[in-house]
Amino acid sequence: MTSMVLHALKALWCLDYTHTISSEIDVLLSRNITGSFLLYLVNRYTFFGYIIVQVLQIVPGTMTREA
Repeated sequence: MTSMVLHALKALWCLDYTHTISSEIDVLLSRNITGSFLLYLVNRYTFFGYIIVQVLQIVPGTMTREA
């Protein structure tokens, strides 16, 4: 049950990123780049990368655990 909840939360995070990317690009292009804004971007998209890696680990594929 817990893993299903985590997968649902990961899907919601990905949905949030895909829905807000266009407005974030507009804000990025229309304002001055400050240290706090760069920190926000690094923090937000580093976590997005982490979520993508987590999602890719649960997707069935052709990889095996054999050495």
